[in-house]
Amino acid sequence: MDPLLPPPDDPAIPVRVWTSDAGYPARVVSVLQRRMLRSRAGWGLLLGLLLVVGGSSLVLDSRPLATLLWLVPVALAVPLGRYRMRRQVARMIPAGTTFRAALTPDGIWMQGPLGTALTSYAAYRDVVLCSDVVVVVQRHGRRQVAYPAGLFPGADLDLLRARVAAARVSG
Repeated sequence: MDPLLPPPDDPAIPVRVWTSDAGYPARVVSVLQRRMLRSRAGWGLLLGLLLVVGGSSLVLDSRPLATLLWLVPVALAVPLGRYRMRRQVARMIPAGTTFRAALTPDGIWMQGPLGTALTSYAAYRDVVLCSDVVVVVQRHGRRQVAYPAGLFPGADLDLLRARVAAARVSG
């Protein structure tokens, strides 16, 4: 336990514990990448990349085959990005990594491989359950943070959603 930010000592606040398995990093990456590719920003990024690469290829060589050859790297970018991201997440969260979380009155207390933190509910805009991953979208910057769904079973997920919604309305 991190002595700087101990778990809540109120017995009414349960601290949930979850241990990762070998497939968890791939599931997290899959969820986050699907969410990104289904967003307007994701589509805009892909469209912009296609326009830049396609336009460049037409300027450099106007033959259709040359244009198609320029688009091959774009087609490889998504699977290559997924592979690299999965490797990075697997290094951060190897099988057997233990997470702890609690929903305190002020925010989410979380302890994991990168440290311990207490994040206010007001920092989040939305809570989405995607298979066995809970994705919380930060209010500023729209960054998405993935937590294991096992840390927020049943009523805890409903409580998390309600507290994030209440903080969004009051803030």
